This record gives sequence, C-alpha cells and structure tokens, in this order.
Amino acid sequence: MKTSILILLVLFALACGNKKSFDASKLAIEWELIKNDFDDKGNFLSVLTFKNKSEVTMPSQGWKIYFSLRYHGTKLASGKDEVEIHHVNGELFTISPAANFPPVGPGQSFRLEFTGARKVANFQDVPSGFFWVNNDKPDLAIELTKPSVKRDTNGEKLITTRDGNNYAANATTKDMTDEELIKILPTPIKYTVGTGEFIISKETGLQYSEDFKNEHNYFIDEIEKVTGYKLDTTGKKINYICLRKKNGPSESYTLSVTSDTITITAADAAGAFYAIQSLKQLFPIDSWKTHNRSIAVRNVEIVDRPRFPVREFMLDVSRNFESKTNILRLLEVMSLYKMNTFHFHFNDDEGWRLEIPGLPELTEVGAVRGFPFESNKRLQPSYGSGPGEANHFGTGYYSRSDFIEILKYATQRHIEVIPEIESPGHARAAIRSMEVRYNRFMKDGKRAEAEQYLLHDLNDESKYTSAQYFNDNAMNVASPAVFAFIDKVLEELQKMYAEAGAPLTAVHMGGDEVAAGAWEKSPAIDVYKKNNPSIKTPKDLYADFFVKTTGLLKKRGLKITGWEEMIIEHPQAEGSDRKVIDNKVYRDDSLQFDAWWPVLGNQDMIYPIANSGYGVVLAPFDYFYFDLAQSPSFDEPGDAWIGYLGLQKTFSFDPFDIYNSSPIDFALKLINLESYKHKQRLTEAGRKNIRGIQGALWAENMTYEGYMEYQVLPRLLALAERAWAPEPSWTKVIGARRELAFNIDWSSFANRVGKRELPRLDHYNGGYIYRLPTPSFDIREETIFVNNELPGIIVRYSTDGTTPVATSPRVTGSIPKKGRVQLRAFSTSGRAGAVVVVNK
Repeated sequence: MKTSILILLVLFALACGNKKSFDASKLAIEWELIKNDFDDKGNFLSVLTFKNKSEVTMPSQGWKIYFSLRYHGTKLASGKDEVEIHHVNGELFTISPAANFPPVGPGQSFRLEFTGARKVANFQDVPSGFFWVNNDKPDLAIELTKPSVKRDTNGEKLITTRDGNNYAANATTKDMTDEELIKILPTPIKYTVGTGEFIISKETGLQYSEDFKNEHNYFIDEIEKVTGYKLDTTGKKINYICLRKKNGPSESYTLSVTSDTITITAADAAGAFYAIQSLKQLFPIDSWKTHNRSIAVRNVEIVDRPRFPVREFMLDVSRNFESKTNILRLLEVMSLYKMNTFHFHFNDDEGWRLEIPGLPELTEVGAVRGFPFESNKRLQPSYGSGPGEANHFGTGYYSRSDFIEILKYATQRHIEVIPEIESPGHARAAIRSMEVRYNRFMKDGKRAEAEQYLLHDLNDESKYTSAQYFNDNAMNVASPAVFAFIDKVLEELQKMYAEAGAPLTAVHMGGDEVAAGAWEKSPAIDVYKKNNPSIKTPKDLYADFFVKTTGLLKKRGLKITGWEEMIIEHPQAEGSDRKVIDNKVYRDDSLQFDAWWPVLGNQDMIYPIANSGYGVVLAPFDYFYFDLAQSPSFDEPGDAWIGYLGLQKTFSFDPFDIYNSSPIDFALKLINLESYKHKQRLTEAGRKNIRGIQGALWAENMTYEGYMEYQVLPRLLALAERAWAPEPSWTKVIGARRELAFNIDWSSFANRVGKRELPRLDHYNGGYIYRLPTPSFDIREETIFVNNELPGIIVRYSTDGTTPVATSPRVTGSIPKKGRVQLRAFSTSGRAGAVVVVNK
C-alpha cells in the first residue's frame, strides 16, 4: 500500500514537472498605424496585436512587456482599460494587464490600441525592443520578436516611394559633359584646365619641403593604395611631384599640373594636405577599384583656400554606439572633402562611451544597456536595444588606446577632435555611473572617496521631464564634486591627446536642454543659494555653473565651447524671451558657440548671437541635422516627425542670408516669406563672427550597420561645399535671377556628385554606403520618361513584376509603358537603392 502511494506521488510530481509553461518568445507582434493627426492635435492612433503562437495559454496576470518608442513622449495612452501603458523613463514604456485582462489561449490574440504625441512618419517610429518579464522572476527577461508592420491597412496610408515624383524639378538640372565639369569638390577659387597630362608611375619622384614631411608620408601611402607600389624619393626620375612651402593664408594652396611636374605650394601643412586631396580627386574615378600601373592626371592650375576656418561635423555615439572602424571611415571621407573639425559627442543620457582611467564605472555601467537595470546594474534599454548587453549599438565604448588611435588618425588628416562632456543636463549616464561608484565606496565605509565625484543630490525631489523624457538627467550644479568630476575627465583627456600628439584647444561642455523644474527641490541647491545671495533662479544657477566651468578649463589652457543655450537669457523659452546675454567672461576669451535652432519659427538665434559679438558656428537643424530623413517614405530612415532634409536643401544654405536660402520648408512646401519679416538680419560686424558651419548626426536611429554612412552621404558633400567653396553668385541676387544662378550652380554640383564623387566612393577606402537618390518619372501617353536628382546615376527597370536587379535593363531617358514598371537606382558597384513602382 505504501509502495502504491509512493508511486502515485512520484507520477503526480513528474506530471507536474512536465507541465509546460507559457513561452513568451512565441508571442508574435504586429503593428498598424490607424491614423495620424487623429485628434486634430498632431497625435497618432495605432494598434499593437499580440498573437499567442505557443501551445500554452498566456497568463492573465503576473507579467510586463517592455518596449521603446521614439519621440512620442509621456502622452502615450491605451484606448482600452484591459491593458495599461506606463512610462518608465526616457522612451522606455511597459505594458501590463489590468485586473480584468483575460487569459489568451493558443492561437488567440489581444489588441492594444493606443495614442501618442506627434505623427508616425516611418518605420523607425514603430515601437521596438520588446521583451517580457514575469513578476516572479524580475531579473529574467525574454526577448520578443520584432513587430511586423501591417501595410495592407484601412487606416493611414503608408508612403512607399521615397522621393515622390520630382521629375519636373529634376528636369531643371542641366546634364553636363565631363569636359564641362570642375573635377574638384568642394569648388576651388580658381580652376583652369590645360592640355596634356602628367603620368604617375614607378618612375615618378617625390620632392618635399621638410615642413611637409608628414604630408609627404601620407601621399606615399595614398599612391600605394591605388598602384600597389611606393614612390621612390631617391635617384633620377622622368617626372616629379613637388611639395613646396610658400607664404599665404592659412590652409591655402596652389596645385599646378603640367606634363613634366606636379607642383604643390602651400602656406602650411594643412594647405599641402588639402592640395593632395584635390590631386587625388583628379585621378580617374575608378582608380581605387584596383591597382593601376600608372595614373593619368589632366594638366590643371588650381588656386584655393577655405571660405570658413571651421568646417565641422558632429557625431553622437551615446544614443547608439558606432565602432572605431566606422569612426575612422568617417574621418577619412571628411578629410577627402576638406572638413577639419570632428565634434565627438561621446556621452549623454543613454551612454558614456570613453574609458576614463580612475573612473571605471563610466564604462562598466554607463556604456552598457540591458535588463535588469534597477539599482544601476546597467543603463536601461533605449531606442530598441532590448534586454541583452550584446546589442552592438546599445552597448559599447572606446578604450583609451582606441581613442588615441582615433586622435592620431584624425591629426594626420588635419582634423581637430573636439570632445564634448555633456553638462549639466543630458548627463544621466554619468550620474548613474557615479552613483554606483558612491555606493561601492560607502559599502567600504569610505565616505570621502564616495562623495568625491557624486554628480547628483541624493535627497533631490525635483520633478522634471527632459526633451527625451528623462526625469533624472541633470547634474547638481551646486556640488564641488561635479567640478571635481569634470576636472578629472579633462585631466585624462589631456593625457590622451598628448600621447596621441593631437591638438586640444577647446572642450565642448554641452549646455543644451536643461529641463524646467530641475534643481527646484534639491536641499543642496537651497543651501548653495543661501550662501550665494546673488543666485536666485535656475537661470542664475545655470550661468554660475558655466562661469565656473570656464575657469576650470582656463586653468588647463583650454577654451570652453557649447550649444547656443549657454548664452541665451531663457534657454527653455521660445519667441521674444530668447535673448542673447552679455557675458564678459565669454567675450574676453573670444569664445564661439554652436547655434542649432532652425530658421523657421521664433527660436532662431543665429544672427542675434553673431550680432552680439560672439563667435558662431552655424548648425541650424533645418539644414544640417543629418539624422533627419531625406524624403517622405515609410521605408526611409531617420527622424521625420518634423519634416525632411534633402541634399539640395543643405546645398542651398546661405550663411550670410539664411532667409535667401531654400524656399522649401520641412514639409516640402513653399515658405511664406512674410514669416521672415521681423527676423533679425546679419550685420557687417556680425558677419565677421561667423566662424564656420557644422553638420550633425544624432544617433537615436543608428540601430543597424550602414545607417551612419547612408545618412551622412552625400549630404556631407553639400556641407563641405558650403563651408569651403567661395561665396556663390546666387547669394547676391533675389527672385528669378537667384533661381537662375542657383540652378547653374546646383547643376555643376549635382553632376559632379552623380558622375564623379559617388562612383569614386563606391570603391574609395573600401566603398561607402551612401544614399542613392530615387528615380522620378513622367508618364506621357504610352511612354515613361525617367530622371534623377543627380545626373549620371544608373537607373534600371523591370516590367514583369519582379524587383529590378543589377542585370536588369538600364533606362536611357524613356521606356515604354508596358506591364508593371518598377524603377531602381544602382551604384557602379551594383548596390541598389529604393524601388519605385510606376504603375500597378
């Protein structure tokens, strides 16, 4: 009897042990956009459908689903009361069941209809990074499948062609012959073509001034890349390339090519380097495709120098990480087009990406995203990075040796690297990392060490929401520990720059988007204000912080730079309240600031800052933020909630009269010039304060390989043109005369990009993943006429319903309207762009 009972108990235990539990990984997710602007307030309405594809019923309680949602804020709300949506922090949300949520059986689904702020524009606005957590196992996350997108929808139409139909606009671009083209980009001051050519071969010698030894070594390496051999600098040769020093403006050069000699004369090493870059552009465009026994260079005379001393590009690697290899690739293409400043945004709320000796927590915690993230075990998932640390873009950092290698690479190419230490806002990664450090030392009873670099007030109860919806990203500006932290980072940066032999003249200290409400309920701030009676408001605290920070940098022989908010009366305000402050400390040091607000609206401060006597680097996001999507399409990557930034708009920028720039706004509509009527114009004195132009790529959407290059190229070429080339004629006229002059200039640029630069970039430095512009068309009776924004781009087509491939027929002007016609652009290497369906 006892044996029978024992057997029954064992069988019962085995039966219970074999009972299957719900497998969350088999939960399929579908997303559908129902409507944009559904409530006449610009908000969206969409639905998520979760289908249980496991063999076990999904429980009605005891779980949460985490997900990320870009730029749609805390207004996110469920349309039903069975499921609740809660904001965690930043753009991380949870879905959890309400008390009346029913179990979901195998094969069954549940729908979550929800609304959110702003419009959905493309696939990167779809919720992402889903993972499941059981309440009884709070440290275990199960990654869910990526949502599929329901395109066959009765709701909002998802735009699937990228550039729309721009045939008429493209038709105004003149198709130019190779003989008509200037072979250099950005455009030089003087370019004269001669007869004959110089042949670079093994019999070519290289002579150089000792001032240009580094440039000589660089050029030797560049020639080897395209020929397979090094030029010999000894012995008698049949022809010579000479690098000579001559007095002149900084970065200026002349390049003279005759049949016997290539002569480069330059005022300084930078000028010699830029002459070499121009000489490389004179090489046949397929020179980098394979090794060449010889290279023919057409005889020319070039005189050149930059329009602006600062030609800058900023890359954010905090929101999402980019590999060291890709940073070097970016620097290489920047140098080809004579950009000279790399603004390295390596820390922000979502990540700290640089190893700082003595502060290991910055990368042990601040460079890692995943789950669980409570108690600062790591940073929370962001931008769809999900629960695992292995996500290449969510997690990662540059070691000290990595950064030194980057600095050396940049310095050889005459690119100065400006590091940015985001402060006092946008500092969540550093704050959380230093809290871990604090807890570690406190556990060992070492209070002094614990508080040495603590960046926030532990008793702060301030309530605020930052631009990216964080509630804990502002440093405690009253704490000496904050300045000790900044000084420690500066110390280690200077050591790295010194070891790399790289110049460090200025450090960007951020200063943007400190949220309203920060510091209002901080006991430490209250004490500081009592001890400093002149400080009464958050604005006073902000200004005081940067005066002190400026002093820190000055002690180290460095200058401070930052975003425009650093010199604005009310940084968080719009319209008439945004006034430029008069800060003697900044004026005496002749500092410069990055002006980023757009021209449209009431926020622009570009000219008021310059007219007030401050140096300005122009970075208005309606012309130079390359994270903006390039055209309307659900399949086009980039931020698009505010509008679109195409190549021609970046090219159209007039730094001295922004109101005479592109006539098209973010929504691709004509700008009402009356909106500029009361804007401040640039004065003659202000004109002298424009130091340069900066492009930028913010990395919220940089979640897959190739995104960076796709977003940057070819828009970087337009940025380089505006920052280096002489002032174009169309900036001096208005109306129809401006349009005519602009079209001539644009035609020259577009032909050079389409016929020379993009084919070169197919193989240069291993080849770049630039964006191919989408074909446009015009149907006239039974004929389809086809063109492209950039002349020379290869367009192929199909008529049988299949997607065009690299072997499909090539379009030569027009094709018959027969069958289901599809168009697609191709690079010379066979890489394909987006598909345009002409007729269904």
